[in-house]
Amino acid sequence: MAKLPPPTTGATKMNQVIVESEYIKNNFETIVIPVQFPEKNADFGEISIKKIFKFFKYSVLLIYYLINHKPDLVYFTLSPKGFVLYRDAFYVLLMKIFKKNVLIHLHGVGIYDYANKNIFNELVYKYTFRKSYIICLSHLVSSDIKGVYNQNPYIVNYGISDNSDNGKDRKQTKEVDGKIRLLFLSNYMKLKGLFEFIDMMKLLDNKKIEYEARIVGNPVDISQQEVEKYILERDLSNKVFAVGPKNGEDKSNEYKAADIFVFPTFIESFGVVALEAMQFSLPIVASRVGSLPHIILNGKTGLLASKGNVEDFAEKIIRLMGDVNLRSKLGRNGRERYKKFFTLETFEKNMLKTFNDILK
Repeated sequence: MAKLPPPTTGATKMNQVIVESEYIKNNFETIVIPVQFPEKNADFGEISIKKIFKFFKYSVLLIYYLINHKPDLVYFTLSPKGFVLYRDAFYVLLMKIFKKNVLIHLHGVGIYDYANKNIFNELVYKYTFRKSYIICLSHLVSSDIKGVYNQNPYIVNYGISDNSDNGKDRKQTKEVDGKIRLLFLSNYMKLKGLFEFIDMMKLLDNKKIEYEARIVGNPVDISQQEVEKYILERDLSNKVFAVGPKNGEDKSNEYKAADIFVFPTFIESFGVVALEAMQFSLPIVASRVGSLPHIILNGKTGLLASKGNVEDFAEKIIRLMGDVNLRSKLGRNGRERYKKFFTLETFEKNMLKTFNDILK
C-alpha cells in the first residue's frame, strides 16, 4: 500500500522506487495499491469530499486484497502526525484484524512531540506500532519513536539515481564575473528556511560581497509573489532570483551552475536535496537537524549551522566563498560519500534485505 506521486515528495519518490524496483520484483510477488490523497503540495492538510471518497475506496481495496490474496507482509507509509495519522492508523488496524505482518516506513518526524501532546495520541502510536516492523531513515531520527516503540527499528537511508554526468569534475568557481553562485532548492515553505536564506543574502550584501543567489522550488505555503516581495523589500532584486520549480535537466543545470548549496531547513527527516547536491560535488551549508548530520559530515562534506541562526549560516557561507580549496574538498568528499552510501542501488538492496529479514 504505497503513497505515490503526485505530489512529488521524498516519501512518494522512494515509494515509487520500491514499487518499480527490479531487485524486489525478482524476489517477491508484489501487489500494489497506489495511494494518492493530495494531488499537489498545496493540498496537504486539507479535508475534501474527494479525499473522504478515496479513504473509503482504499479501505475497500485493502480489505479485498487482504482477504483474497493473503499477503505475507503489508508495506505501508504512515503519516507521523495530524488528522492523517488517525486515517493511516485505521488502515494499520485493518491489517492487524486480518493478522498480517505489517512493515511501517516512517518518512517524517514529529512523533515524539505529538505523542506527548495527550494520552490518546500516545495510545494510537503504541497500538499502531505494537507487533509491527518499522523502518526509520537514520539512527538520528529513530529517537523520534522512543516511548511508543520498544523494539529496534530497521534503518534504511534514502538513495537517488546519479544525474550528474557520471560524476564529471565540476569547476568549483565561476570567476568569469567574480561572483560566487549560491543555490537554495526546496519547496517554498517557511519550515524550509526560505525567508532566512534571503536574510543571509542581505547580510552578504551588507558586507559588500559579490554573489548571485537562485531560489528554486515549488510554492507551498509561500507564494512566488511573497518571495519576490521579500526580495524587493531588502533591495536584493539584482542579486537574488526566485525562479520557481525546475525539473529534470533544468533542475540538474541549477546544481551544475552553483558553487555552494544552502539548506537552512527547520525540520527534516532526511533531505533528498542534500544527496542531490552531493552527487553534483557541491559543498553544502545546512541546518543541524534530523538526518542531515548523518548525511553531511561537518567539516568533511559540508558545514552544519544552527537552525534559524542567520548569522551562523552567513558566517559559514562566507568561509566557503573565500576558500576555493575548501569548496573543492568538501564537494569532492560529498560526491564520494554519496557514491558509497546513498545511491539508488544501495537503497533498493537495503530494502530487499529488510524484506528478506522479516520474511525469512
